Amino acid sequence: MIRNSNIEKTYIAKVIGEFPEGEIDVNEPILMSKRRKPHQVHPDGKPSRTLFKRLSYCKDSDTSILRCIPITGRTHQIRIHTKHLGHPIVGDPIYGPINEDEGTYEEIWENRREYLKNKSETPPENISLESECIDCCVPIPDPPLEKLTQCLHSYSYKCNLWHFKTKIPQWAEGITEDMVLDNGIDNPPS
Repeated sequence: MIRNSNIEKTYIAKVIGEFPEGEIDVNEPILMSKRRKPHQVHPDGKPSRTLFKRLSYCKDSDTSILRCIPITGRTHQIRIHTKHLGHPIVGDPIYGPINEDEGTYEEIWENRREYLKNKSETPPENISLESECIDCCVPIPDPPLEKLTQCLHSYSYKCNLWHFKTKIPQWAEGITEDMVLDNGIDNPPS
């Protein structure tokens, strides 16, 4: 049933920055990397579509809470599309930001690759030689302890026979079930 796209999926995400208001329809192809690099939006990729709607914005933390409805089901699709829009998911160890003085994850991966290539005796800081994404095999640097929560939550799965939903996560304070499920879409496009 999941392979035939008969299940409507709804996610909640917390992203960096003030996400635009209204419904945002991202219809950008995703290229699945085969060389231990992150997947990315690319013209040669597979069709990928996600609907986003901002549910709230917190000026103090400069973060937005979104409802995300993936129309297609690519690996890391929501994470890639939010990064593509310039609003990466808080705590995302592959596509999200880290402390500015440490650089981006791409820079950390490059440091890791250089370390492995040159077989230096001491690995650079924040480089894990063990961790990698189980889906795409991209190396994941060890994040600081306070950044161990990735703010992307699978909230609701629904088909014509059943509907499963979870509780709203603590990091989405102030968001209600009505806000998430009132998507303004009678039938999400397939």
